[in-house]
Amino acid sequence: GILALREAQRLMGRPRAVSFIFVDVKDPAQTQGVANVIDARFKEARASLSSEFAQSSNDLQTTQGMVSGIQALALGMGGVFVLVFLLRAGVSIAATLGAMALIFATRFAIRPAVLIAARRWGLKPLVIAGNLVVALQYPLLAEVRGIDHSLLAYCLVAALGDTFYWTSYHSYFALLGDDEHRGHQISANVALAAIVGIVAPLIGAFALGEL
Repeated sequence: GILALREAQRLMGRPRAVSFIFVDVKDPAQTQGVANVIDARFKEARASLSSEFAQSSNDLQTTQGMVSGIQALALGMGGVFVLVFLLRAGVSIAATLGAMALIFATRFAIRPAVLIAARRWGLKPLVIAGNLVVALQYPLLAEVRGIDHSLLAYCLVAALGDTFYWTSYHSYFALLGDDEHRGHQISANVALAAIVGIVAPLIGAFALGEL
């Protein structure tokens, strides 16, 4: 797909800024010389050959994939802990499943708000804010003592953090990919997270049994 420059600048929170400028050199033999001239004349910019740019882009995507895998592992193992913690805190099985349903329903209801916020503040601030809200849910979880206000607060904050973080994160990840392989990169990232998401709860359950 194609995204207008002004729209991309608004989503990334970087008005009047561009990340890359592609220069087409007619004579391939002069490519390195042109890059040297750009580096010398524009100190705030860095020129690189297309092969170097492709390699750095692949490295970035590999790093992002590893981060997604680690996040999926942590969330899958942590999800098992959350369920066990709620049961031990006096929440019934039915209420625990109801709390999970409330989180998913709230995510669905507030997801359109992410689009409004992204257009106003950009994706990067949303990724940071969402990450902070995700972390906030765990102190709230520690205060749960059965079906109480703390349980409701935990469900709402968990849904808010997950929605804003993951929606903006995936959009940000897609914008960082290159045009030619963006679909492959996103699908590989999602597939890795899905595979880890299957294994992680098993590891989490084993860890709880041992510890």
